Amino acid sequence: MTDTETSRKRFLLDAMLGSLSTYLRMCGHDAACVLDITPDREVEEDRDTINIDTTPSPSSRGLTDDEILAHASSEKRTILTRDTELAQRADDVVLLTARDVEDQLHELATIGYDLTLRPRLSRCGACNGRIESLSSDVVVPEYAPDPSEKDCWQCLRCEQIFWKGSHWDDVEATLERVQSSYD
Repeated sequence: MTDTETSRKRFLLDAMLGSLSTYLRMCGHDAACVLDITPDREVEEDRDTINIDTTPSPSSRGLTDDEILAHASSEKRTILTRDTELAQRADDVVLLTARDVEDQLHELATIGYDLTLRPRLSRCGACNGRIESLSSDVVVPEYAPDPSEKDCWQCLRCEQIFWKGSHWDDVEATLERVQSSYD
């Protein structure tokens, strides 16, 4: 794979890989998960405003392989899956064998995907929406740090607020372990 092919990708993760999506999003990849997609969802023309239902529902777990393939094709996404039957039917697919997220990250690093933690978030870890920096004068919920004292970002879709805290440190440590085992 070339540097261009592996820099920032658009992925569609199957239901078995939902936990992997957060890591990929924090590395700047556009990582949609089938668990966030309703079967009757229409793909919009503006790819930055994809209409994804972020509330879990029974129907979001019921996508058929045909629907997964159609979504991946229409949104030009590489499918990440542990499902060998789905992988055999897809044109643009990475079949992962590991069950553990850290091992899955290692598999992706081994084949050349960039798993570098981005210095600034671009994707929401929860819903894959776009992130923007909060200005220092924005009032945030009590649980979040003051944006005038710490850099904070907010998802434009679900409005979740992010900052570099213990979760960031945990993800960074995991990615460093993956990188050191790959080197």
